[in-house]
Amino acid sequence: MIASFIGLLLIAGRQHSPLYRGMSYTNSISGLGAYVRSDASLAAMASDGVNCIALNPQQSQSTILSGDIHLNPRSFGNSDAAIIHTIRVAHKLGMKILLKPMVNPRGHWRGDIPASGGWFQAYTGFIQHYAVMAASEHVEAFSVGCEFRANEWDDAEWRRLIGTVRQFYKGPITYCCNWDSYKKVSWWDAVDFIGIDAYFPLAHTPDASPEALEAAATSLADSLAAWRKMNHPDKQIAFTEIGYQSLPKTAMHPWETSGNSADPEAQANAYEAMLQAFWGRRWWAGAFWWGWSSDPDGGGPRDTDFTPQNKPAEAVMRAFYMLPMRK
Repeated sequence: MIASFIGLLLIAGRQHSPLYRGMSYTNSISGLGAYVRSDASLAAMASDGVNCIALNPQQSQSTILSGDIHLNPRSFGNSDAAIIHTIRVAHKLGMKILLKPMVNPRGHWRGDIPASGGWFQAYTGFIQHYAVMAASEHVEAFSVGCEFRANEWDDAEWRRLIGTVRQFYKGPITYCCNWDSYKKVSWWDAVDFIGIDAYFPLAHTPDASPEALEAAATSLADSLAAWRKMNHPDKQIAFTEIGYQSLPKTAMHPWETSGNSADPEAQANAYEAMLQAFWGRRWWAGAFWWGWSSDPDGGGPRDTDFTPQNKPAEAVMRAFYMLPMRK
């Protein structure tokens, strides 16, 4: 299934750095031994050629209107101690960090949070907390927000927030928009690179061939290239989140989480289609696949979730991530 990489090897040497050979890391275990198991999972990820991980501390607010963002719930993955520990272990393993905090309103998607002065005030305090952490831990990239589709139109508030973050964090900054709203963001010039959570559909039917998936991915890459050239030729685009489940319809609706019939080949085919289409594009800064579990035994042939661990998709990813670095 894994295609020949001779042409890709020739292309790779002509590209510019950086290229994020990324993975989103989801801290999903708790209790005795959690740190030991998490460290083992990080080491396995590094051995696959991953050079940067997105850490996604997920905090909550009561409703989409409340603005009461709660810091530091007790779960292992979202505590400051766990995030800092993971950053330090990843750095020792030679991996960089994209710190990508998220807010999840109860009962709603974060993309439904409307714009209001009160919410932006609360959110600024929330994101400032992680900007300070990013600076103190020498994190290599930072996201100021994730998928806030209903309030991205508020140009002035987002520019003010980005200015506040830059007072504390001096590294590269991005914003991670949903796959269907990147054209609506008017303030891309205020960040250092464009982040897209790239759950783009690649198929209309569950039986789409690998060739059809790659053709759809190539069409998508051409479309993004044209949009960038017209609007933001000085910015690279990174897929700050992208993923496919091990389900038959994953290329049709990548964001859906329902289904119980495992299809790891469908996941692997979608991985390969996207990597073949985008690898070698000089404006593409790479991808952070959702999501690698902190359980080193995660995934496997019967798993239907997003992780590529112990599945054919892991081999596809590894084959690309082991290609020579850009020069």
